[in-house]
Amino acid sequence: MEYFDNTLCVTCEELTSGDDPVMKYITLYQNVRRGNIESVNRGGGEGNVALYSYSSLPEKYKQRWVARHGEPEQQMREEMIRNIVKKDEKAERFFEEYRYDKNGEMVALPVDVKKEYTWNASVLNALMEEFKRLNSSNNKLTGFRRNLWELLLVTSEEWRPVYGHSLPGSVGRLKALINKFRPDWKI
Repeated sequence: MEYFDNTLCVTCEELTSGDDPVMKYITLYQNVRRGNIESVNRGGGEGNVALYSYSSLPEKYKQRWVARHGEPEQQMREEMIRNIVKKDEKAERFFEEYRYDKNGEMVALPVDVKKEYTWNASVLNALMEEFKRLNSSNNKLTGFRRNLWELLLVTSEEWRPVYGHSLPGSVGRLKALINKFRPDWKI
């Protein structure tokens, strides 16, 4: 499943492969020939596969797709979000090496805490990049400053189920955390 010319598409293989396919190949072929399913890209050549518009699939095939793979719009949104946030390797290394005093003994952070802190730092970095992008495009387009922190908080909340971060859920606390995370980056 992918976007092609802003159209959500499925491949022939995704529709017809497996022991219990969404539809048989001949069914797909006949529906395309009759105009029931829109062919967005005919494929051909190395790495170029045939793509069919998901929205043009008959309802029974959409239901089969959702039953097997889940809601496609949600899947694509989550995939796009996963591609936005990159793991912060410096933060990961820092939390791996970090030791704290626990009853007179220097111990490392638990594995789950290291993972949580690393993803929090990664999401914070991505949020700061998003803020820069929003700020520059907002100034260019409108010439006035909207409340970008509200937009940033909404973005953070959209990313919460994907990354499981534990960043604050309020504008003031998120702003304070970003200023504490990067003191040189006052906004």
